[in-house]
Amino acid sequence: MVENNEQGRLVRKYFISVEKKAKEIFAIPKTMSEALRLAANLAEQNEKLVAENEVMAPKADYHDNVLNSNKLIRTKDIAKHLGFRSDRALYKKLSELKVLYKSGNTYIQYADYNFLITEGYADYTVNEYGQTFKWTEKGRKWLIQLIRKQGIISRKLLIEAVTAVQA
Repeated sequence: MVENNEQGRLVRKYFISVEKKAKEIFAIPKTMSEALRLAANLAEQNEKLVAENEVMAPKADYHDNVLNSNKLIRTKDIAKHLGFRSDRALYKKLSELKVLYKSGNTYIQYADYNFLITEGYADYTVNEYGQTFKWTEKGRKWLIQLIRKQGIISRKLLIEAVTAVQA
């Protein structure tokens, strides 16, 4: 490459630095001691990754089995864990907070909360009584946070609710 001007010199320096980095990354050991050091470094990296995987595996399993579960949870069950007397008391609070409103026998989310359905926080099931609003585990977690932000439940009940989620 010709470096007759400042731009040519900058380009040449850039390519030289890239070449040095590539040689460091893809270095082939030349001596036995270099090969042993490389093997030891790779073994250390592997041990760290295995240890990290042991820590992360239960979290990944929890995520896959619980948070990504398609299982729907009744509002009645969440209300009980949060210390409400009934699902109606929780629905009333959600109505006051302008999260859900009742249309006939069905609770429907306000427009600002359409994400509850579109992003998998809640869904409807159909039974002999009509449509029922139910929550996913992701929605349950969101609902607990919403209730906590409002200061509606005590810290003790919140801890019990979170513990019940993890059980």
